[in-house]
Amino acid sequence: MKTTMKPLILIAVSLMFGLALAGPKLEMEKSQHDFGDIDKGEKVSTVFNFKNTGDAPLEIKDVKTSCGCTSAKPKKAVYQPGESGEIPVTFNSERFSGKINKTITIETNEIDTNGAPAKTMVKITANVVADIVAKPVSLFFPRAKLGEVTSQNIVVSSNKLDKLEVTEVKAQPEFLKAEAIRKDDKTFEIKVTVDGNKFPEGKNRLTGFINFKTNSKTQGDMRSTVTVNIEKPLRVTPGSVFLFASQKGKTRQISLRVESSKGDSFEVSDIKSSLEYLDVELAENLGHEKRLKIVLKDDAPVGKFDGSITLNTSIEEQSTLRIPVRGSVVEPPPSK
Repeated sequence: MKTTMKPLILIAVSLMFGLALAGPKLEMEKSQHDFGDIDKGEKVSTVFNFKNTGDAPLEIKDVKTSCGCTSAKPKKAVYQPGESGEIPVTFNSERFSGKINKTITIETNEIDTNGAPAKTMVKITANVVADIVAKPVSLFFPRAKLGEVTSQNIVVSSNKLDKLEVTEVKAQPEFLKAEAIRKDDKTFEIKVTVDGNKFPEGKNRLTGFINFKTNSKTQGDMRSTVTVNIEKPLRVTPGSVFLFASQKGKTRQISLRVESSKGDSFEVSDIKSSLEYLDVELAENLGHEKRLKIVLKDDAPVGKFDGSITLNTSIEEQSTLRIPVRGSVVEPPPSK
């Protein structure tokens, strides 16, 4: 009995082992490629070769990259047993400096040990060497004030060019100014000025851009982002009034708070709405804080509306407040 059981057990194990090996199998020639040093703005490519070492057709269902800077696409989707293939990969270094590490994930019809579709990951690395380095890349003004002018500098330098040139410095929108100041043959400072006298009304956060040209072949056009947080004497919460999906024939009421950033007492007057079917009144006066009651009246017409609430204050730097109002009135749902 024992002699007959051993061959049966061996056969069963062999069958199980054979089943485990059955199906497609993706085998990569390499799992990583290092491009080494590359110039900023350069596009570099490599190929990841593979082979279907299984006994069934291999289907590449998807190839995903960890960044939009990297593209990867096989030449076809299905590979027969024993057939080889390749996945071309291209990396665009335009937005990068220094060392980079990106991954490519290949999804196939191969089944892993947990019974799930297999995913194979490969990696590319590089060291992106820039002709031009801008520090900081972007500027942040966390507490810009109405009526005040403040500045920060962007240092633009090059170790690769014999003599750096920075020209055609332009700032937008109008609350920004920028000028390039040469420090030496390798370095410029771009002085960026934020003018609080030119901030648009009703905004708490602003974004602008500094564009300039250099004599680098790979980084001829450069841009820095400028973000500005406006620290106003008065804060309005919420900053805008939204009354969307209001029902026709029904009033709708919300409240709005105006308060001093420093806790100082102030006064408001001449409160007005640009919409005739929107009433606004001072509901509570706490000295350093005011609460407004806003009522959308029942005669508001069906459709979208766009308007504003304005009021005068005793704060010289912010003597007028304009609060945007947006919304819509819809027909009530049909009764059942």
